Amino acid sequence: MRKIELKDIVNIYEYEKQREQRIKDMLQLKERRRIHIGDKLLITFENFKTLLFQIQEMLRAERIVSEEKIQEEIDVYNELMPQKNELSFTLFIEIPDDEERKKLIPKLVGIHDFVALHIMGVNHGNSRYDELNKDINNDLNNDIARRVVVIKGTADKQSALDYKTNRTQMVHFLKFHFNEDEIKQFEFGESLIVVNHPEYNDSAVIESQLKRELLDDLL
Repeated sequence: MRKIELKDIVNIYEYEKQREQRIKDMLQLKERRRIHIGDKLLITFENFKTLLFQIQEMLRAERIVSEEKIQEEIDVYNELMPQKNELSFTLFIEIPDDEERKKLIPKLVGIHDFVALHIMGVNHGNSRYDELNKDINNDLNNDIARRVVVIKGTADKQSALDYKTNRTQMVHFLKFHFNEDEIKQFEFGESLIVVNHPEYNDSAVIESQLKRELLDDLL
C-alpha cells in the first residue's frame, strides 16, 4: 500500500466543499473495517483512505496551510500505513461512564501487548503457532483449538507510556505482521482477534465482509 504524498492533499477550501460527502463515504468504509472486542474495545483497520481522511480533518481543524506543516502531518500518519504483509489498526478503549473509566484505566495498563490474531484449523507449514488460551475456546472444536496460528500485535512506541504513567491510553496504534504462508492461511482459515489481558479477556470472529477488506490490504 503506497504512502500518502503531498499531492494527495486537497487544500482546506476545496476540502470544505467535498467534506459532507467524504464523511458519508468514510463512515461507510469504517463500518466495514471495524470490529468490537467485547463491550469496551473497538478496533478499526487503517488503510490509505482512512489515513488520508484523518489528515484532511486534522488540517481543517488546525487550519494548517503551510506545506512544511502539512508534510509533518503526512509523515506522522504514514507511520500507521500498512506496508507489505501488514495490517494496521487503531485500538480504542471505550468506557463512557466516568467512574468506571477511572477504575479500569489503571487496571488495563499494557493491554496493547495482549492483542493477537488467531487463525484456526489450518495447516501450519512454516507459520508461527501456539495454543489458543483455554478461557476463549470452550465453544470451539477441541481438534481445531489445538492447531492455531498466532500473530501478535505490535504497538507503536507511544504505547510504552502505559508503563510509565501506570494508566493505559485510550487509543493505541498496532500492526499485525504476516509472512506469505500466514496470508494464505488467513484467507481460508477462521480467524479471531483475541485480547488476553489479565483484566480483560475477550475475542471476536473476523466475519467475511471484514476479511475481504483486510485481504485487499494484504494481497
